Amino acid sequence: MKKVDVIAKLAEVRDITKKEATEIVDAVLDIVKVGIKEDGEVDFYGFCKFQKVHKEAGTARSPLTGETIDVPAKEAPKCKFSSTFKKYLNE
Repeated sequence: MKKVDVIAKLAEVRDITKKEATEIVDAVLDIVKVGIKEDGEVDFYGFCKFQKVHKEAGTARSPLTGETIDVPAKEAPKCKFSSTFKKYLNE
């Protein structure tokens, strides 16, 4: 299922236009992105927890040349699904 499919399903279930559904989905995604960036995590209890994790600086090897390159430290997103959701998938 892609974003357009989610928008179409939301429009159908809530009896709204696809434009309104698109605005809602985009607003929720923006809130999640800002929440992760500013607060470090967004928790949808019973579904998943999105977190910002810090990746330390390190070194890597270039697959083209084989030479060692420095990789800077960075923040990366992480998603951990709840046990409730995992159980649901395995029913």
